[in-house]
Amino acid sequence: MSKQADLSMLGQDDVACCAPMVREPLGEEAAAELSRMFNALPDPIRLRLLSLIASHEGGEACVCDLIGPFDVSQPTISHHLKVLREAGLVGSERRGTWVYYWVLPEALAKLSALLVGIDISAEPPKVLASEAVQASDLVITMGCGDACPYFPGKRYLDWQLEDPAGQGVAAVRPIRDEIEQRVRGLLAELGIEAAA
Repeated sequence: MSKQADLSMLGQDDVACCAPMVREPLGEEAAAELSRMFNALPDPIRLRLLSLIASHEGGEACVCDLIGPFDVSQPTISHHLKVLREAGLVGSERRGTWVYYWVLPEALAKLSALLVGIDISAEPPKVLASEAVQASDLVITMGCGDACPYFPGKRYLDWQLEDPAGQGVAAVRPIRDEIEQRVRGLLAELGIEAAA
């Protein structure tokens, strides 16, 4: 018997059949929220701005870095950034003279979940419960140290990773990719075949 673990990642073609829109109708509140987000994206300037911000080094971009790539005025860029912010796609903060923007990962997760079918927006990190540790053969922690429950006889791995809290998409992606790499390595070590 072949052991296989499903490590489906966002963006794989095989999950498109199961998108939430196909399984069940959207509720009124969810439809209104998602509609605001999608309505902000049809404009090519806004879509490019979102992409520039998300891919900017450090996961955030100064408005001063966002004007150059466009053949429009600074007030026009500011208008488009305001639309993205009001749609809940980006966050912003004034620092001295400049405003810095970052993509809100939870907003992108909601859009992706609707289209692709993997909804992690309702899955925030959880405190490791004693019951879960007792029922496990292997426990992987990510920096909780002495705060995590400990039971003799269990195998523990503590993966030291950068904390993704409050960081932009560009900073979170490498952390996500490192977790995937470690999970695949662990599965190989355990003799479990991982899905591609």
